[in-house]
Amino acid sequence: MTISISPFATSRISDDTYSLTLAQLTSVFIAEIERLLGPRDPKFTYTGLEFDTTPNASPHIWFLKTGYPGHETDQDPTHITIRLTVAAQNDANLAIWQLAHECVHLIDPWNLKREGRPSNYLEEGLATWYQNTIIQDIHLDPPYDEAKSLVQPHMPQLAQTIKHLRTNHNLRIGDIDDHDLLLRNFPEMDAKVAERLCQRFETAW
Repeated sequence: MTISISPFATSRISDDTYSLTLAQLTSVFIAEIERLLGPRDPKFTYTGLEFDTTPNASPHIWFLKTGYPGHETDQDPTHITIRLTVAAQNDANLAIWQLAHECVHLIDPWNLKREGRPSNYLEEGLATWYQNTIIQDIHLDPPYDEAKSLVQPHMPQLAQTIKHLRTNHNLRIGDIDDHDLLLRNFPEMDAKVAERLCQRFETAW
């Protein structure tokens, strides 16, 4: 699958149509993910995307400090940007693939520094499953491949369960750490799978 897209520049194609950008796709992805998993947490503001040129950087969501550089504070940041890798600057498929994954993390943004622990296999599995519904032929690192393999056989029914837990039980995805709770709401799942999904994803950003 090859997609023609510009990271930021767009041009008019017809009266009400413009060429595709990553910003437009972000809107599409967020809408799709909210239909699957419920509305994203309104406390957080998505501010846009950028490319991280740091060597060996991974795509991730970044919690912005408040204030200008050199004058920042760390007062419970609620503004979030998506960072894609520098390799994605010139590879549209890679950019879209990374973006789709990170958009799932916008639903219940998980601040590793503030939480003091990583999110769970469930959140990473959902994010990896979703990005691979968009583009399939990009290599997955083993932990992400495992997370996807745990989630994929149960989709999209599992997504409806997560939507229920989020909207009716006020649970963030990353806070679902009780596999008995998961099994009560999704009894079709094997207990060992549920237990693994509730474990911390230690290699997450």
